[in-house]
Amino acid sequence: MTLSVIRQLPDDLINQIAAGEVVERPSSVLKELIENSLDSGASQIEIVLKSGGLEEISVIDNGCGISPLDLPLSVKRHATSKIRQASDLEAISTFGFRGEALSSISSVSQVTITSRTAQDSMGYQIVLDEGISQGAPRMLAAPLGTQVVVSQLFKNTPARRKFLRSSHTELSHCQKIIKEIALGNPEVRFTLRGENRILATYVTLNRKDRFQECLKLSWAPLTVLESREEMGLEAYLSPPEVAVARSELYFYINGRPVRHRPFISAIRTAFSEAFGFGKEPIGACYLDLRKDWVDVNVHPQKWEVRCFNQESIYHWILSSLRKTFAQSLQKPQDPQPAPQSIRTFLPSRPFFPVQSISSPLPSYPFTFLFRNEDFLVCQDPKGLIVADISMLYLKAQTRHLIELWKQGHFPTEKVSLPKICRLSDHRRKLADEHRTLLNCWGFENESFGDGDFSIRSRPAFVSESTLEQVFLAAIDQCELAQEPERFISWLVTFSYRLSSQILSCSTPFLLEELKNQLTEPDSNRSDSIYHIRKHNVSDL
Repeated sequence: MTLSVIRQLPDDLINQIAAGEVVERPSSVLKELIENSLDSGASQIEIVLKSGGLEEISVIDNGCGISPLDLPLSVKRHATSKIRQASDLEAISTFGFRGEALSSISSVSQVTITSRTAQDSMGYQIVLDEGISQGAPRMLAAPLGTQVVVSQLFKNTPARRKFLRSSHTELSHCQKIIKEIALGNPEVRFTLRGENRILATYVTLNRKDRFQECLKLSWAPLTVLESREEMGLEAYLSPPEVAVARSELYFYINGRPVRHRPFISAIRTAFSEAFGFGKEPIGACYLDLRKDWVDVNVHPQKWEVRCFNQESIYHWILSSLRKTFAQSLQKPQDPQPAPQSIRTFLPSRPFFPVQSISSPLPSYPFTFLFRNEDFLVCQDPKGLIVADISMLYLKAQTRHLIELWKQGHFPTEKVSLPKICRLSDHRRKLADEHRTLLNCWGFENESFGDGDFSIRSRPAFVSESTLEQVFLAAIDQCELAQEPERFISWLVTFSYRLSSQILSCSTPFLLEELKNQLTEPDSNRSDSIYHIRKHNVSDL
């Protein structure tokens, strides 16, 4: 008889495997704890992090609390107050429901839970180390609500801990999670503390104000408010002039942050149709549906959901946004042409309908004939002039930025969330050596050690989606950066090649730059302008 090779795993190993699905890094622990606080009915949540959550995570709320009888059960696997039977899974209204979070977290860390309900005059505390209770709950003075302290994360699984990044990197992940949850729950006040100071507060009490508070943006958002039957759509999106290539777009279903690609695609599709392909909005979108239309039991960390009649919802979102964007386009526009922004360029240019003008434009020493998606064609007494549209655009923007640099007004912007990147030893030395120069060009950065750098600002024409690539390349060009005109030309061209935004510029703008180029000496003129003279095909 052969020996059995299948064995049932011990409970501690089962818990650690379950923790692998739920606990990835400090930010995933933080997400689970905050969601528990939200489910408790808390109106105020305070988060305290030590070393970016690597050393300790503390979440304090003023919710309903946990009774002393329930406290030992709250850390057991599949123990929850949120569902009772299988039918409850069909209409989940809470963030958590599996009863796995505290059990999984406690199996890979030390957890201390202190809680008091309104019915109890005193609070109770329980301590777990590697999932093992360190005694019965003890009585102590405590405010109404619950405090969960998680320390020494992955202390018994060093193989997992070695994959964590520096404390500053982990802190940035925690900040992102808190902001994302705060955006979806404006009725709750959030405070984040770390290193003995307040890092963030979110206190506004409605979605629009919370959106402005979280993203700290200077522009007024486009507002979408639509409803039908048992569906509601509320969205706050950036206007087209500040749209970017790959945007920061948050999506919520019944207040839950999710990564629902089809619905997010509907937003981007409607926006690009209205304002130009390749442009995507920054914003937040809230979809409210019947609870039994949403299946949240499809992802361990609950980032993904399934929706009943998804195709119908998708088309409703798309049509609602199309209507709102069409109405915004019908509003009276400023008759003065908007200044051209380098932020609108992109390598894969859209199709422009061929235009033709029969009469010459008197302000130019040539006649405009037509333009298509790639070229501008004009005529002067000597022959035809064919110019590459993208090169004209880049030359114009470079000229404009050089003038701003000379005036001391080189355009830079703070990033919405510091970008963390890791540098090689060679690049780290260059960045440390030329930090003042990089800051001068808009790349405000800070070294955190271990090769981690935080980028806090960018040149205004560099999108956040390409910022890390541009920053790394700029480090390699530090010697060139001491020659402003050459560096600006390189920076504009390099950013253009990385971008995926639409090149959208008017014909008069291009004609004006062509005029400027033709007045330049031949040595300075762009090599992408071709003058095809009469009776001479050699220039072809």
